[in-house]
Amino acid sequence: MTQQGKAITFEQKQYIINLKKAFDLEKNNGPAVPTKDSVGRIAGSLDIGRRTVESILSEYNKNGQKLIKKTSKTRGKPHLKISGDMIPRIRSHIRSANLQGQHVSVRKLRSWLIQEFDADIPLTTLHPSDASVSLRASANRSMLGGG
Repeated sequence: MTQQGKAITFEQKQYIINLKKAFDLEKNNGPAVPTKDSVGRIAGSLDIGRRTVESILSEYNKNGQKLIKKTSKTRGKPHLKISGDMIPRIRSHIRSANLQGQHVSVRKLRSWLIQEFDADIPLTTLHPSDASVSLRASANRSMLGGG
């Protein structure tokens, strides 16, 4: 795995600085360097946890001594994919269903959106949306006998 001709990332620069400091400390401690605890030396040199080093080495050995670059996973909730003109339609659908005494779950709402508008919106997007808030408010009103 060669780095020649490629830009060095900030993290790689930090690892180089940490290694230099660790090796300088070893040099100052004397000519003999203990080599029995290589995982501990790596962890101490790079200023990372021992478990992190063990995990990386385990993955490396599991993959035939190759380091495989994984794509980063997107975290958090998906972006709101409900357009502004859909929200009044969704609210209207929820209200009309509630007036008929029907319970509208988020799953039912999603299937209605697919059927009526061919809009495949993930459940996780529907949960925090205005439609979901409207759904809860309408359901609460219908349970309390309000309209």
